[in-house]
Amino acid sequence: EGIQRERVISQLNACQTILLGIDNAQDIRERTGPVNIQRVGNLLRDVIDHGVVVLIVGTRMASFVLDANPQLKRRVNCELPLSDYEITKQAGLSRFLRLLHEVDAELPLAEESQLAHGQMGKALAFGSNGKLSHLINLVGRAIKVVVDEQRESLTLSDLHSAFEKYFPGTQDNPFTPGYQDWRRLDRPGEPFYVVEDRRDKKVARQA
Repeated sequence: EGIQRERVISQLNACQTILLGIDNAQDIRERTGPVNIQRVGNLLRDVIDHGVVVLIVGTRMASFVLDANPQLKRRVNCELPLSDYEITKQAGLSRFLRLLHEVDAELPLAEESQLAHGQMGKALAFGSNGKLSHLINLVGRAIKVVVDEQRESLTLSDLHSAFEKYFPGTQDNPFTPGYQDWRRLDRPGEPFYVVEDRRDKKVARQA
């Protein structure tokens, strides 16, 4: 455990890391087991003590990581709920497009891809269902293709392919040129379809 800690701290120093983001933190318990979750908490505690800001993102189940380690919990300054973007309302869609503008400026590409403009902006909103996890996955898949092909910006075609790979079998692809059916993709057979079981408990097929 000590060797692992030193290796992590060394890598953070080498990269001059200021902020460390951990997504899907609720999966830590499942992947490490209840015994090792204490060790994960100790490692995050030491990273924080080293001066790195740690951002833990996840569902409500992610709080188990903190609850299992009181020392780590004392070092967490605040807990903020993140609501989804209400992309079916103009105000929510506008907020999402502003986010895309910021994302575009930070992409590791030579030119901005105009993510927030025209069809591409709306397609990213409805193709991700207004969720950051889906947005990151779609853009990340598209960027890999652009970098491999040594191009300078993303295109609608790149995102069309990324959507097909991320949500295989979906007929409506909002990145299709000329697409106009702007709605949540929540019908049967679509990525964000939600069903109700006999106990009236909603179960999402895609988060």
